[in-house]
Amino acid sequence: PLYHNAALFFSMMQLYVGGTTVIMRSFEPQEALRLIEKERITNAIFVPTQYNIMLQHPDIDKYDYSSLRILVTGAAPLTSRTKNGILERFKCELFELYGLTETGLITQLRPEDQLRKIRCVGQTFINMEMRVVDDKGNDVPTGEMGEIVTRGPTLLREYYNNPEITEKSYRDGWFLTGDMGRLDEEGYLYLVDRKKDMIISGGVNIFPQDIEDVLYSHPAVLEASVIGVPHEKWGEAVKAVVVLKEGQTASEKEIIEHCRGQLAGYQTPKSAEFVDQLPRNPSGKVLKRELRQRYWEDEEANI
Repeated sequence: PLYHNAALFFSMMQLYVGGTTVIMRSFEPQEALRLIEKERITNAIFVPTQYNIMLQHPDIDKYDYSSLRILVTGAAPLTSRTKNGILERFKCELFELYGLTETGLITQLRPEDQLRKIRCVGQTFINMEMRVVDDKGNDVPTGEMGEIVTRGPTLLREYYNNPEITEKSYRDGWFLTGDMGRLDEEGYLYLVDRKKDMIISGGVNIFPQDIEDVLYSHPAVLEASVIGVPHEKWGEAVKAVVVLKEGQTASEKEIIEHCRGQLAGYQTPKSAEFVDQLPRNPSGKVLKRELRQRYWEDEEANI
């Protein structure tokens, strides 16, 4: 939607340089492919879900997308399967962006780093500063996980009429993103997951994104999301919520066994559920709180 800062920024950028912007009223994969061919689109921005759906469309080979020079993605993590599909199918430069509505762009992963830095969102964007810190605000060592904080000229001044949330969102002038990540020795940022989406099972921190990446590698899986559900002994148990490709079948046991061969025991889903679609907001992010709600509504605490 045009109120999303990525859509607004990229559509206006084309107008600034005298380019043409093609806007769809709503996303439909075949229509997107048709417009790329008809309008000879050179640059496009889609969220990962949209790329995934286009790549899986049975008629994708019927369209000419050779005009594409640059593709951009952001708003949600890009799985390895989807990234490889973009690079192999569209054969153009790919930029992966990381940022928040409150911050603007924080990092970007350039085309030359796409295969060199796996599951990475790149280096700090121009004029922005970024750190990875512990709960006390201290920088964590290289390679260790912490919360991503940032500051720069594009940060919001305040949340409208909500000084309490504004105060909680800053620490010593740094904005707390609520995202967990780690930095490598070259200063490249790797997203781990949303802090609030972390699953704690038997005292062990489990991040759904790693598990979801494995689920997406199953040939029958179109989309997947991982949540924590109540468990009498461990507090939380890992559950996979899966959307299968049209015409494909898979059992709960098959999905779990697929994960078992590629993940640690504590990461392997203890159960799997099949649904027709995942709940999403208008920006394409999966609404995990809606997936969790029916499992936690009778519990005394949602953690």
